[in-house]
Amino acid sequence: ADSIEAGAEADIKHADLPMTLSFSVFKKDIQDMILLVPNSQFSLRPENIDAAEIRGVEMSARFFLKRRLRVFTNYTYQRAINKSEVSYLRDKYLPLRPLHDFHGGVDLVFPKWETGVEADFTGAVFRDRTNEYLSYQPGRWVYNAHVLLAPLGRGETELLLGIEVKKILDERMEDVIGYPLPGRTLYGTISYRF
Repeated sequence: ADSIEAGAEADIKHADLPMTLSFSVFKKDIQDMILLVPNSQFSLRPENIDAAEIRGVEMSARFFLKRRLRVFTNYTYQRAINKSEVSYLRDKYLPLRPLHDFHGGVDLVFPKWETGVEADFTGAVFRDRTNEYLSYQPGRWVYNAHVLLAPLGRGETELLLGIEVKKILDERMEDVIGYPLPGRTLYGTISYRF
């Protein structure tokens, strides 16, 4: 594989609006790529892709507004194309590689607690190498929320109690036909640092 990546990052220490911004571009040309591809038995099988061309950009931003509102986002655009010698596979999208991938959220932060919401978007994909309509999977959004309590305050010694709800809307989704992803899930965490 030949791979090139370049990027820049800025860390701005403004008193009212500290932020971190980053941007990168990447290019990969791969020969004899092994890729996991869904098959008719509803499982993933490793297959050899003669050649692949992957191009993309990634951007992220994180900032605090008035030291209470934390906003973060990450976006990736990736174009993964099959460059096989086989004519019916050449210039098709690689399976399970979305063009768009987004993650972002907002947190409200206080000395002894915080709460927030997140959104994840995974763009449309094809599940097969020939990009047949029957294997097309539309893009999907997933929403999560959390609450974190720090009864001893934040610092070198802290007790953290958290509750997180994943996939709030409880929509049915699957990456591989016949294998649905978990539905709405509730997590509770306790951690102590000293």
